[in-house]
Amino acid sequence: MSDHIWLQITSGRGPGECQLGVARLARVLLAEARTAGFTAELIDSAEGNVGGGLLSALLSITGEGADSFARRNTGSVQWVCPSPLRPEHKRKNWFLAVDALSPPAANVPGAIRVGDVGFEAMRASGPGGQHVNKTESAVRATHRPSGLVATAREER
Repeated sequence: MSDHIWLQITSGRGPGECQLGVARLARVLLAEARTAGFTAELIDSAEGNVGGGLLSALLSITGEGADSFARRNTGSVQWVCPSPLRPEHKRKNWFLAVDALSPPAANVPGAIRVGDVGFEAMRASGPGGQHVNKTESAVRATHRPSGLVATAREER
């Protein structure tokens, strides 16, 4: 059993209401963890395009039984409420994702060093018309020792 776990909350590609839900759920989980006797803190977040909303939040939960706390709170979360952004909108169900992550250990043999990774801007492919064809809107990361390549092109 682990006594230190990270919880990542994300709105994925959901609308602004989901971003508000991420911010609210982060506050709720931090409060619940502290009430249960854990040390809990927000260690990173990505602001959304809605005032007070977050695209994602990363929480650190530390204490005996942190992994069981994480297991109880991972998965898809349904937030049911009328849209606070669009009062006439009929949808009332908003979905968030919560994942448990193991924090990176310090000085792990074989861990990837940032200096071993090369980053390169490139042109994305797919739909997007001239914008995709004329701008470098994707990033490719290459781990030089292993040759492993990862590409991100979903967002600018």
